[in-house]
This record gives sequence, C-alpha cells and structure tokens, in this order.
Amino acid sequence: KYTSLHTDFSAFRYTGFQARLGTSLLRRAETFLTQRHKNGILLYNIFAKTEGVALPRVLPGAHVAFNQFPILLPDRETRDAAHRAVLDVGVEATILYPEPIHRLYDDLGYAPDAFPAATAMSCRLLLLPTHPLAGEDRLTAAAEAVKRAVKTA
Repeated sequence: KYTSLHTDFSAFRYTGFQARLGTSLLRRAETFLTQRHKNGILLYNIFAKTEGVALPRVLPGAHVAFNQFPILLPDRETRDAAHRAVLDVGVEATILYPEPIHRLYDDLGYAPDAFPAATAMSCRLLLLPTHPLAGEDRLTAAAEAVKRAVKTA
C-alpha cells in the first residue's frame, strides 16, 4: 500500500491507553495468529493448482505465520493487473517495495543489477492480507480476481 520507502522512524513512549490496548491485544495474539494461519492455508489451497501463480513452499510439519500471503506472478504487468483487480474487489493488497531493497539504499554501494533474482522477484511479488478481519469471502474474491487477471494476461 505504500509507494515510497520509509527511512525516518520516531521513537516515543506509549501512552497509558496505548499500553493497555497493546496488553489487551497481546492476550488475544494466539487467536489472531491462528486466524492468519487459517487464512493463509485458505489462499494456499485456492491457488495450489493455478497456472501462472507461484506459491511459497510450505515444509511438512511447518506452522506458517502468514503475516501476509506472498504470490509470484509471471511479470510486472500481470502483477500490476492482479493488484488492481484485488483492490477493485475491496481487498487491500500490496506490492511491498517498488524496487528490490538493494536499489532502495544507494549507500550500500551495490550495482543496480547486483542481485538479479531479487530484482526479478520484486517486480512479480504481490502480497495478500491474512489478518483476521480479511474474512473468507473477501479473500476468496481476491483470489478469484488474481486468477482472472492471470488468465487474461
């Protein structure tokens, strides 16, 4: 959802309200994490046999956190079309960074094409939400929008 890199972060102390809210949310963390996992598995199963959508490999016995659900699409144009399609159905997806990280920080001294795989992935990556409020119906609609975008690409 962001189109520029955040380089400035302010440090501050939580107010009493923020601290109480954080403590309340922490008590429900397991519920949130469980729902993220369920939503991630839902998306994984929907996309499992979809041509043109590459999924992360989930190792046997692993319990994936699914902070977001990453998919790789064939190219930037397909990724951008899928991104627009998901937004059009009312689901907030993100492309993470417009460029790979080694290009965002010039002071690292890397050549623009020092990491071709990272460059290729950055223009193909789309992240779908997995948070508890996303909802199964909305995630299914988002996945179907991605499938249509891939099919018409």
